[in-house]
Amino acid sequence: MQLLEVADVEPYLRKAGRLSDDLAVRVEALTGGVSNRVFRVTCWSYRGGPPRHEFVLKQSQPQLATADPWFCTVERIWNEVAVLEVCQQVAPRGTTPRVLFVDRERYLFAMSAAPADHSTWKRQLLDGRADRRTARACGKLMAAIHAGTWQSAEIRQRFGDRSIFDALRLDPYYRTTGQRCPEAASDFDRLICSTAQHAFCLVHADFSPKNLLVFSQGTMMVDFETGHF
Repeated sequence: MQLLEVADVEPYLRKAGRLSDDLAVRVEALTGGVSNRVFRVTCWSYRGGPPRHEFVLKQSQPQLATADPWFCTVERIWNEVAVLEVCQQVAPRGTTPRVLFVDRERYLFAMSAAPADHSTWKRQLLDGRADRRTARACGKLMAAIHAGTWQSAEIRQRFGDRSIFDALRLDPYYRTTGQRCPEAASDFDRLICSTAQHAFCLVHADFSPKNLLVFSQGTMMVDFETGHF
């Protein structure tokens, strides 16, 4: 599998027939994560004017960009697509990205983008801006996903496999920390066991201020690859 760089994105999109010939393109690599290659694509007419549309391209990579060697199956990208599709049905409109297209051969997909002027909730909090309205909106978003999938036999069957969550969350954080801090290993073991004892609904599994985008029109949640029941 060829991993895309910034310079590869426009040729790839044109060859795949995802861009019309009358559109100019700007590609920006989005940083902050370690798991995937993520690019924001902005398209506008060669004749000028405001952007016609913007979207995000996300490609799974087998080795994560961390100091210690860390690997995970690239199939996790399809778990993210599946979780996104469910969230589109149960979450408030505009609070989760829409899947635009998938490329099974390259393990990537495209999704709608948040407005360009967004910031992460994490950035706002670090800057000392704690808006109750944002906290309330994020809580309602989580509640909608949980309530919309609560005790669903279909969702349990589709997302009952926790192997990706284990590989990307439990193993690198709880188990690794327990190994490096033996005095706390039993505490981390209890936390690991507890995650399997509360299977009631679909969860995002990385519901963090870094994955909640805030903008003037609302809030959007991103990064669903570890989602599970």
